[in-house]
Amino acid sequence: MKIDRSRIKVYAITVLAWFVACAGANAWLISSYLANPKDSDLYAHTWGYQFVVFLIFQLPFWFLGLLAVLVVEFIFFARYSVALGSSSDERQ
Repeated sequence: MKIDRSRIKVYAITVLAWFVACAGANAWLISSYLANPKDSDLYAHTWGYQFVVFLIFQLPFWFLGLLAVLVVEFIFFARYSVALGSSSDERQ
């Protein structure tokens, strides 16, 4: 199965947009937590600790979202190429 460059561009843009959204959500969650008054857990009020918490509890859901979007794009491209009448055998 040959994948044309337009599909690769769409996949790359999707992953780049996902990365920017994930980094933005991470920064917003960390800064919103650090804006609260400090409690007895001083280590919890550091960027590093909050980043690890994000990696453990939030990032798996972000990866599932990225996977779902990429699967939808793959299905769309598969149906779009069939609708145009070109099969994967003709493109090789």
